[in-house]
Amino acid sequence: MVYFENIIFSLSNIFAVVVLGYIAEMLEAIGYDKTLVDDVNLLKEQIEEGINKFGIINHEKYGKVYACETDGMGNHILFDDANVPSLLSIPYLGYKNDEVYKNTRKLILSPENPYYYEGKFAKGIGSPHTPE
Repeated sequence: MVYFENIIFSLSNIFAVVVLGYIAEMLEAIGYDKTLVDDVNLLKEQIEEGINKFGIINHEKYGKVYACETDGMGNHILFDDANVPSLLSIPYLGYKNDEVYKNTRKLILSPENPYYYEGKFAKGIGSPHTPE
């Protein structure tokens, strides 16, 4: 897992899993050392295990959803940021399009996401990095 000040960024780790899969695929295609390919795949599996263990939260309304941030000790923040990688971009990245993603999408595109905005002419997600 990638730790920054005791926070695990689920979406960054999702992106890492996808990229590590591509790296392993490329290394295999060019006939690179199998030991390195195995190490890359092991790291990918370990990160994905961490996502499944710490990055999926049971939300009372939406069921199992991906947390944007978690500390791995039960604390988490549920939101998304309008960029890539993001939780909304999970299928675009090639990660998954499963029930957890679908539940996460419903949560993100609702007023329960603190960065979801709805106005007279548009609605969608914003960012904690930009003003309302």
